[in-house]
Amino acid sequence: MQSIACSHPPGTVIVPTSELQRYTPFMLSMLRLQVPVGTHLTMASSVGVAQNINQCIAEAAGAWVWLINDDHEFHPHTLLRLLERGVDIVAPLTLRRVPPLQPVMFREYDPAARTWPQLRWADLPSDPDALCEVGAVGGPGLLIRMPVLEALPKPIFEIGQVQPDRLSEDLWFCKKARDAGYK
Repeated sequence: MQSIACSHPPGTVIVPTSELQRYTPFMLSMLRLQVPVGTHLTMASSVGVAQNINQCIAEAAGAWVWLINDDHEFHPHTLLRLLERGVDIVAPLTLRRVPPLQPVMFREYDPAARTWPQLRWADLPSDPDALCEVGAVGGPGLLIRMPVLEALPKPIFEIGQVQPDRLSEDLWFCKKARDAGYK
């Protein structure tokens, strides 16, 4: 990571895995990543992603945390552009890793259908710089301001239960955050 002087406060970049050697393109993108001076990098090595994230959040320093998954690549300016948005929770557009390469973004949970309807390309704004409010996003690149993390009940990340469905830790986090009034 390259520390640069900028107007953004420092925070913590979290990689919830201990096997960074798995994905060379991720490592290369992380080395090029530009971060505010004073930003910390933390990784955890427990057996589950949710436990890893919670451990890293407990040790986080600064005004925000940015969760990056080791199976995605990020442009060097991604974090700085997310910080410029000035919102409590934001994520870059990330795509599923297998065809069809749809956005990892969802509408509100639909209890009748017991699913999170996925957004399609046609649902997104035509302006690539526009923000798009969604019901939930996948975890890759999820930027969360520290006041959100301090306000939510612990554990923050966990496999959630919406009977009879289990939700991944990232979708469950989004549900908890929205239930608490965050967008």
